Amino acid sequence: MTLNDDLESPNLKREELFRLYANAIKARFTPRKICFQSPDRLDIESADGRSIKLFLENLWIECRNSTEPRSHIFERHLAALKSAMEPQSVSAGRDNVVPIIKDDEYLASDGGESVVKEHLAGDIWIVYALDLPKATVTLTKELMKEFEIEPRVLRSLALSNLRRILPEIERHGDGPWYMLAAGGDYTASLLLFDDVWNGLSQSVEGDIVAAVPSRDVVLFTGARSKDGIEWVKRKAHEIHESGDHVVSQTLFRRVSGEWKVFD
Repeated sequence: MTLNDDLESPNLKREELFRLYANAIKARFTPRKICFQSPDRLDIESADGRSIKLFLENLWIECRNSTEPRSHIFERHLAALKSAMEPQSVSAGRDNVVPIIKDDEYLASDGGESVVKEHLAGDIWIVYALDLPKATVTLTKELMKEFEIEPRVLRSLALSNLRRILPEIERHGDGPWYMLAAGGDYTASLLLFDDVWNGLSQSVEGDIVAAVPSRDVVLFTGARSKDGIEWVKRKAHEIHESGDHVVSQTLFRRVSGEWKVFD
């Protein structure tokens, strides 16, 4: 049987799909070493000796939920991985740095040693990354030095870069609850734009309460809207349980320009 035949098996289990993906990486990139450190984490040593951690849960969720052939999903993920496995083929610098929103679980699974990060509130963090043509690659402390980025200007630089590449922000909903969308990968990072939330504050009752259940969805309502709060809680749970690239179910309240855990 071919790889495609194995992938399209209706009885394919999660662990078997991960094994097939690891084999595809070996065939495509010939790394020095590749091994599983947990059921859904691959540790890879690239051909030129760099260490790469790869988390596969989103691959499984996408293959499980999509009607697209799994071989096509594999190809898309492998194409994105190329930027990490072969960074010499990609030119990156200060203008590529962007902020992404991650949670405690992400940092715990990654170890967090070399990740350039900043705590935002509760269980969510700003993790700095490089926006590349076919992938988003974590910004390391070594690259930060190479790009001569001072810590005091990092967030403003990343937000300026992100604002340049984000499409127009869309607001959906008639109230008292709403959803924001902005192209997909970086929608959750809208939490970081003060002007966005200052402009939205008049559309809700009380302080803004928001959630980022996945990287491509921001939900919000007003703190004085019981129905709105219940909807955001329920929707955040639904997305977090069934979606991919999930972030957090925690609700956050905007107080004096800062995000605090809502209780």
